[in-house]
Amino acid sequence: MHITFSMKELGFVNYFLGISVTKTAAGYVLSQQKYASDLLAKASMSDWKTYSSLMATKSSSSALPAAVKRLLRYLKGTLSYGLHFTPGPLLLNAYSDSDWVGNVLDRRSTTGYCVYLGPNLISWSAKKQPTVSRSSSEAEYRALAQTSAELSWIGMLLADLHISVPVPIL
Repeated sequence: MHITFSMKELGFVNYFLGISVTKTAAGYVLSQQKYASDLLAKASMSDWKTYSSLMATKSSSSALPAAVKRLLRYLKGTLSYGLHFTPGPLLLNAYSDSDWVGNVLDRRSTTGYCVYLGPNLISWSAKKQPTVSRSSSEAEYRALAQTSAELSWIGMLLADLHISVPVPIL
């Protein structure tokens, strides 16, 4: 790579773009504990109690600042969380799900998926579907289509890097 690109060897990465990289016996852990702690300190919420869930279980017409405070209180309780990366076989696996007419206001479904390369989570998404599904099957098919598109893109990316993987499992 030094022939093609002008590079400087800086050693092992330990903090990059707000992400802390820690080497463990099992692999690596990526977290944003420092970034989140700084955010809580800036909002003067370092000493506040935590929430165990991100969203309220019942919908209400509360103002946006109340929702932001809840998000930050949830974040305070998850400071020790991170992504663990460990060596493993190069197998692509994906899981998808949807909730049919999950939004009570516009009746649109939410799609979610996560993609693993071996034991490591490498891609995930949760978003509202663009149109209203007529059935739970249609909502699930839309979720599978989005997950398949992501798997296809990751497969092409790995192929460009000359990494061959077997057919993914969805």
